[in-house]
Amino acid sequence: MKKTGIIADSHGHVGRLSDAIAFLKKQNCLSIYHLGDICDSTSPQTADACVSLMMGNKIMAVKGNNDHVISLNESGHAGYPVSTASVNYLRNLPLLLKDGNLLFTHSLPFVEELGLSSMVGTMIPENISRFFTDYPATILFRGHGHSPEIIRPENRNFSRTPLIPGQKFNLNPTSPCVFTCGALTDGHCLILEPDYSLACLCF
Repeated sequence: MKKTGIIADSHGHVGRLSDAIAFLKKQNCLSIYHLGDICDSTSPQTADACVSLMMGNKIMAVKGNNDHVISLNESGHAGYPVSTASVNYLRNLPLLLKDGNLLFTHSLPFVEELGLSSMVGTMIPENISRFFTDYPATILFRGHGHSPEIIRPENRNFSRTPLIPGQKFNLNPTSPCVFTCGALTDGHCLILEPDYSLACLCF
């Protein structure tokens, strides 16, 4: 596994996205994942610049609900301020990416069952329990919720704890957990080391 930077929910903020990519590259992250809502449906005029940053820096990404709305709104709207190339990029983003025992998605990983609804589903208790049952020995990284958080199994139940910038964790790759990255609009990001140590950062 490479040193990996993880970001989410840039919501069309071109400057934040550019700064985050530069920050993670300076930290020697060899791969970067964006967990969706790269763009924002209320400011489609920034989509081309965001997509250009993503493609130019070879950032791996999953589709967020705002990215999906932008790709839908293009149809039948003359003068829509998003290029065809950007619309196609957003339209073709996957809902889920996997790297070994790591999963990356915008919200819920149950994409085969839920389809596009997985982008807006929330981590309610039954979804948490289902994840721990269906995905043993898997670490899930998700966006959508804008506040950083870790959810871990605990005594046949689970604990959920807010993440504080500067916190570090030594993860057990055989024990499942769920990380909500936090919003890039607030400067949040995660860095995962090859030894499975993880840092929650705010730049």
